[in-house]
Amino acid sequence: MKAKSPAWWKAWQRIVPRLIKSGRAHRLDPHLKQVLEDISGLGLDCKPLMDWLPNEAQTVALQKAQVELGKLLNPFFRTPDRAFHRVRRVLGSAGVPDVLMKAFEANVARREPTSRKSNGNGNGKSNGTPAKTPAKTARVRPKPTEKMTRSRVAQQRLERARLEMPSVTDWGRDSHDFLICIDETWPHTGKRGSEGVIAGVVWQGARPDFSVLPAAKDHRYATLEAYEILEQLFRCPRALPFIMPIRLDDRRGQASQHYDDLLQACIQIVLGWLLPVDGTPAQLRIWMDHDSRHPHGFDQTDFYQGLLRGTQRFARYDIKEVAWYDLDRIDSYIAYADQLAYLARESTKSNRELGQIAKFKQLPGYVPLTMDLVQRLKRLEHLEENGDVETFMDLAVELRQTRMGELLVDDVRRRLVDRRDLQLRLLETLDRRYQRRSRDLRKLEKAVEVVRRIVSITPEQQGIRARLLSTAVQFQSATFAGDPHRVTALIEEYETIREQALEDVPDLAVECDLHLAGVWAEQLEFDQAVLIAEDWADDVRFPFLPRFLRAKVLTSLGRYQAALENFEEAENQLQRAVQLMEAAEAALPSLAGWRQIPASYRAHNAIDAGAEDWYALLSDAVGDPQVLVEELASHKQAKTNRYRHRLLLRAMAAFGRQSPLAEVTEKYLDRREDWAMREGEPWPDIALYRAYVLWEAKEPQDASRWFDRALLALASRRCGATLQLFSAFIGTIAYSCFDDQHFREAAEQALAQAEPKLPAAAAIIQSLTTAIERPDAGRVPQLMGLLKFHYL
Repeated sequence: MKAKSPAWWKAWQRIVPRLIKSGRAHRLDPHLKQVLEDISGLGLDCKPLMDWLPNEAQTVALQKAQVELGKLLNPFFRTPDRAFHRVRRVLGSAGVPDVLMKAFEANVARREPTSRKSNGNGNGKSNGTPAKTPAKTARVRPKPTEKMTRSRVAQQRLERARLEMPSVTDWGRDSHDFLICIDETWPHTGKRGSEGVIAGVVWQGARPDFSVLPAAKDHRYATLEAYEILEQLFRCPRALPFIMPIRLDDRRGQASQHYDDLLQACIQIVLGWLLPVDGTPAQLRIWMDHDSRHPHGFDQTDFYQGLLRGTQRFARYDIKEVAWYDLDRIDSYIAYADQLAYLARESTKSNRELGQIAKFKQLPGYVPLTMDLVQRLKRLEHLEENGDVETFMDLAVELRQTRMGELLVDDVRRRLVDRRDLQLRLLETLDRRYQRRSRDLRKLEKAVEVVRRIVSITPEQQGIRARLLSTAVQFQSATFAGDPHRVTALIEEYETIREQALEDVPDLAVECDLHLAGVWAEQLEFDQAVLIAEDWADDVRFPFLPRFLRAKVLTSLGRYQAALENFEEAENQLQRAVQLMEAAEAALPSLAGWRQIPASYRAHNAIDAGAEDWYALLSDAVGDPQVLVEELASHKQAKTNRYRHRLLLRAMAAFGRQSPLAEVTEKYLDRREDWAMREGEPWPDIALYRAYVLWEAKEPQDASRWFDRALLALASRRCGATLQLFSAFIGTIAYSCFDDQHFREAAEQALAQAEPKLPAAAAIIQSLTTAIERPDAGRVPQLMGLLKFHYL
């Protein structure tokens, strides 16, 4: 029978993170003394630690001991005695007080490795049913089919071609002739009638040259031929593709009825903003695919000459022809424009698949088109005179992740470098938006990032609120870049203004502290993230903060406790967060929807813990799972539902073969023909869970494709160390399921990128390395149980 743990068995967890924090800051954590007194009251003699400030070597020793603790709790770890020996040696040689080794041993004795508590369902925790050993659950690892290999090679070639496309900054600057070929596509009828796409190719030359860019057939769907058509277009240095999806503000309207106005806007954006306006004078021809209103040979050259005349942005162009043609009756590149237009049509599975693989939203010529976009851009031409920073900020946020948005911000930054008055006006506008009770915090963060790139006046002149907002965004940027030195510098800079912030804008100081907690969490140092949230939860000022902020603090505390597998503590904090957020939403309707965040983390925690009420908490977070599956299949509110979607899939991965979720899982799998794949978070997670659920359902070909899509979703992004680690997870799990070297190479490359930047992930990296070296499908549920990215 196992000996009873002492009352102070959590001493290591409560003391060591604060000692590490103290050593890093070179001063004692103000809350450490109270923690030591509390633990002393439980029976552990903490006198040697009362005034002890770890030096640099001792701080490093404590961090190494934390890594060893992670290994001891790792189901893949097989040498616990060696780990204990290493900890004793590391702590002893650094002169760390002996009481900490005693705390370490008591902590490990109480906490068991994940594998001893796994139920074999992929959640890594449970009701005490022992995990099946790899030998008993081993499954054949299928090899990739020839068709799958050909498709993957074509996709990889297309991805490389897109990444190697030239910048549009100087493209076509010295060209004397341009031919623009344009096509469009509109949904025929139905609820998507307010949408459409105009796309085209700008060609350097007066006529097509098929020896440089061969002719293409009309659009092909997600076939090898479609990949090849796009690849040769992306690789051609004389061709610049552009795609402009359209969505009317009036969802009841028909976008096709505004074709002429939208086409004029499209042409002006290409000529005046995508192409260099200060280039060599050039002759211009524009050809469109004919339709019922614009038959073969229909000409509007005179109209467009008049439309563009007198505007400096269009002065370099001598318009020779604007006409509509039947592409079967002339030599043109309209077929390429047709293929591009269908990339952005997400109304069919084949279009969605090809668009996701081609990453069309990352093309330099991607611009979301609206009826008033050109007028808003023209208004910014006179920004120095009219001072309309509101229009600029709104437009920059809308176009933030496009090349067009980059060009816009770069242009305004150059023009305002000596305009201190307008830079201050930007900061004042940002401040006003923050103080609105109905502020959209997600949009506000994007606006802060834009303003930070524009403003060049010194931080001291910006005001405390603007400095805090900027610091919060820089925390995110430095963490994403995986730059620990920059993170350290930002933390030190933040500490110099934090006291003033607490006096003048305490609510914003709390937000900034939570961003700092997120920095530590992104580096997988969840214990340090917990300290920041915990200090606020215990602060005497906490009861006087707005309910919304209190809920955010408790949500952060709960999710990081959950990541550390302190499930009971996490449940307590997240339950309080849900209650506070409900009260905040009732008082302020603009906060509607925020309750879902703590409720979702609460459900994640219950799934990880194998709690008896996991299904009730899942339903509380996502609603009726049956209804959600229907919404997902019909793509209703895909953006709003994406985090509920991930949560439902996590539950399926853990309990999908058990009642009451088995029927929901079967229904979800039956609708796989309707599955979409989109960009951004958390779509890589969704693709991974889909792959795993398919693999569990004995659907290896579909599972392999979704593993590929999960990797592809991360491959073309500027990934920081944490996302590289996630990519390594995906590759390792896929390689454990399939005898496919592609997955192994992806995992090893990602691990090589992540390992130097994430010392706290040593135990996880060891697990992945072991799984790669000894692939076994029986280990997949344990690997899935190690995933913590849903808490970031």
